[in-house]
Amino acid sequence: QLKEPEYTGKKNEADFKMADEARRARERAVKENSTLSRAIVVTGDSDLSQVVRGLKNDGVSVQVIGGSRNTGDKYVLVVGLDNFIALQDVCGL
Repeated sequence: QLKEPEYTGKKNEADFKMADEARRARERAVKENSTLSRAIVVTGDSDLSQVVRGLKNDGVSVQVIGGSRNTGDKYVLVVGLDNFIALQDVCGL
């Protein structure tokens, strides 16, 4: 049985939980003899670039929907410009 994300009490709690959810989704896919083929990450937080890089290294197609065009260049480069959507462009924020 898969475990629930644990409370860490750290400043970047959401980052840890998201990384854990990505790990659990990969584990679930393996357990079900399936594959995780696509992930959509809705955050421009570059702290998650390692999660995104890990997913891409596992062959997962990743699309990031971030807060603005000001999202870190390195983060955008991890997913590729074609796979990054700035909410600012969609919602006019």
